[in-house]
Amino acid sequence: MGCSPYFTATGTYPLVPLNITKATYLLPPPSSFISSTDLITCHAIALQKCKSNLTSLHSKVYEAHI
Repeated sequence: MGCSPYFTATGTYPLVPLNITKATYLLPPPSSFISSTDLITCHAIALQKCKSNLTSLHSKVYEAHI
């Protein structure tokens, strides 16, 4: 395929080293100010979904490689 998994997932090149398995920065921005508790909750939910997202990403990269 010729590009990194990070580029495949985001379409951009990383500016700093990041751990793609904990990529909560991909969440959509909140529509208004939210409390710290709500922010932590959103990030916790994103991390719970991370396994399925990584499985999907792996499948897409694998299919593109074949």
